[in-house]
Amino acid sequence: VDTTAYMGQVVGESYGFDVLPVGGLPAGAPAVLTFDLVVESGAAPGTEEKRRHGTRSVWVLCDGDGEPFGPLMLLEMLSL
Repeated sequence: VDTTAYMGQVVGESYGFDVLPVGGLPAGAPAVLTFDLVVESGAAPGTEEKRRHGTRSVWVLCDGDGEPFGPLMLLEMLSL
């Protein structure tokens, strides 16, 4: 059991959420991860092009050596 696993931001804006320590879980065990994001009202961050076409941020589970495993968590921000 890896006690140093974490959910880490790898692509895009972090929205104030860079790393979430996960701790150790047996392989295949379910877990609930809560993302506490800071998103300002209004437009998606960045340039005008990003606001029109949206931005993506990605987080991934990593082991204690920083090697990714498991599914990606993808967030897409669009301005309407």
